[in-house]
Amino acid sequence: MIYFESTRSNQGLPVVTRGSSALLSAVALALVVGCGSDKSSGASPSTGAVTGHVYVSMTGDNEIIVIDPATRAITGHIPVGVNPAILLGTPDNKKLYTANWGDNTMSAVDVATQKVTSIALDSRPWVQAMSPDGKSVYVGLGSNKIAVIDTATDAIARNITFSTLPASIIVSPDGKTLYVANVTGNSLQAVSADTGDVIHPSLGVGVSPAWITISVDGASVYTLNFLSGDVTVVDTASWTVSATVKGPIDPDGGGTSAGIIGNVTPNGSILGVTDYGTVDVSAIDTKTNTIAWTLPTVGRPIGIGFSPDSSRGYVGDQGPSSIAVTPSILVGALISGTVLKPTGDGLVTVFDPKTGAKMGDSIPVGKGPSSIVVTPN
Repeated sequence: MIYFESTRSNQGLPVVTRGSSALLSAVALALVVGCGSDKSSGASPSTGAVTGHVYVSMTGDNEIIVIDPATRAITGHIPVGVNPAILLGTPDNKKLYTANWGDNTMSAVDVATQKVTSIALDSRPWVQAMSPDGKSVYVGLGSNKIAVIDTATDAIARNITFSTLPASIIVSPDGKTLYVANVTGNSLQAVSADTGDVIHPSLGVGVSPAWITISVDGASVYTLNFLSGDVTVVDTASWTVSATVKGPIDPDGGGTSAGIIGNVTPNGSILGVTDYGTVDVSAIDTKTNTIAWTLPTVGRPIGIGFSPDSSRGYVGDQGPSSIAVTPSILVGALISGTVLKPTGDGLVTVFDPKTGAKMGDSIPVGKGPSSIVVTPN
């Protein structure tokens, strides 16, 4: 389910009360309904050994599902908080964290025991980011601050205060810098992960940067700009915009594609972007900053993840009913404060990150697959 509250405003949109990122979160996770028919051609599943686990947060079912990537069967259900929108794992693969939009909590999951610890917050956790060492989770809150959670104790260790809602957050590979998106200001800022002091002032990017991610080497930060339908590439050393990648065109007249979530393959070669407006996944070649391929999905896609060896990608879409929820409807819901709920089951599709070819049949799942974590064991 997706909450759209009158808690934010957007460039080019009427200003509603407080904050500015309802678009960010909703956009960053347009956990809505989905779809149409599968337009991709089937390719044979990989014949190599497939191990590990695929974890998917199910916003409509209040749980994390566990998928065996070898058999593609759902092997587990882990109940968490209400409307888990964003899922992250620690680098050692021992814990999972969900940001729960429905009850203003985080759920910390011990993978081995499946014990769940609820962490109470003072407002909605719109976004979260993991430190490279796995010791801290940075949570962007509706109260215009970042709560820093100690993963050893699952308690809030400190807070970093902002003047606006931290719409999206990503951490540098050395763990020293937080890159924070500002949806209202159409900008990106860099601050100290320890003190919150400004390292780089706000830099203009595209319109409504609702989601950001970072290259493996930390040289580039990518902002997914929902309303301008493009991706801004920021050089972190010179703190300049090095490229702008235009998304595919929405055939339904909604303008360019509205990217929701982006994730870089572990080998650093591809930035995968789920395109809400055009109902597909786009792969951006990180060397050339051009679109390498696109993969149509059945419903409007949200979450995307990659296997640790970069041989497989996984995308979750909201199912056939989500096609009725166009980007314009989504933005209107954000302004009005409407709550949109997924009404049908979704799918998880496996694909080849090099070519975008679909690998076997899609996996039926429950309501609102929103975020994906893939582990090697």
